[in-house]
Amino acid sequence: MIDIAGGPADAAAAAARAAGLKYFAMPIAATRSPATFDIAKVDAVIKAISDPANQPVYLNSGNGRPTAMVWMIKRVLVDGWSVEQAGAEAATIGLVNDDPAVPAFWKFAQDYIVAHDELPAPP
Repeated sequence: MIDIAGGPADAAAAAARAAGLKYFAMPIAATRSPATFDIAKVDAVIKAISDPANQPVYLNSGNGRPTAMVWMIKRVLVDGWSVEQAGAEAATIGLVNDDPAVPAFWKFAQDYIVAHDELPAPP
């Protein structure tokens, strides 16, 4: 389980370990703002969720929007999906316009994808 929310992790960590899963606390927020993300932290999460040693992986963000955003990025850069395919999936798993911060999530994902599109895929 990779927790990108950044809140108290004790209960989640205990539950993950009880289920036989590894637990990583990897908050991606750059500030206390719910829609400002640290690129280096997102890089680390993409690497962790793409690592076969961490499979199966469960990505948690509390409300689902950051999870969907990170998963969209992973689908495009690691799995080779189109932005359109990954965006459609992201909408079904939580990146929906039900909050004023959501456009910032979409913009971050798209900007991140453009900036990282020419990097080699992780092993």
